[in-house]
This record gives sequence, C-alpha cells and structure tokens, in this order.
Amino acid sequence: MLLSALTYFIFRQEAFDSLNTTIESILIISFCIFFLFEELNNVEVVFIYQKANFWFVFGMLVYLAGNFFLFIQADEFSKEIRDGFWSINLFSNILKKLFVRYCILSSKRS
Repeated sequence: MLLSALTYFIFRQEAFDSLNTTIESILIISFCIFFLFEELNNVEVVFIYQKANFWFVFGMLVYLAGNFFLFIQADEFSKEIRDGFWSINLFSNILKKLFVRYCILSSKRS
C-alpha cells in the first residue's frame, strides 16, 4: 500500500503500476509459501487441507501465481493484448473466490 500511495501522490502515475503489483505479489507469495511450510511441519494437524486457513492461503497463492507474469508484463502490453489476457485474470480470480468461499464455509462447520 505504501508503494501504491507513493506512486500516486509523488509520481502522479494514475495508470496500473506493474512494478508495485509485482513486488506485492512476490511478498505475498513468499508469505503463503512460508505459511504452508510451517503448517506442513506442524505435527498437530494430520491433513493440512482440513484447516480453513489452508484454503484461504491456497486461494491467494493460486490467484497471485496465475497473474504473476501478467503483472510483470502489464506495462509492456498494448490495450488489445491486455484485453486478450483478461480471461487469465478472471479465471484465477474465480478460483481464488471459490477457495476463499470454501474456507469460510469450512470454518463455520468447525
């Protein structure tokens, strides 16, 4: 958020900034992998997918991994090419929302 605020207020860039989004994606993907690594090393849980947190983190990981290269190249694409790649973003966003929904439903059952 800090990078986005700096970009908007200091540099007055109102278009999509792929550098900030790429850095944010790398950080969140790293945190997701670290979380999953910690959960796998936790001996209290037999199956990692039984916890609701797993589905939320997995949904975020799927979304960011699916869009990572789109975020990197977003500044280089023309509007026509960007519109063609919009379906990748939509598909990964739908998957993310399904996993988060499953996370919410499974946490209510617990």
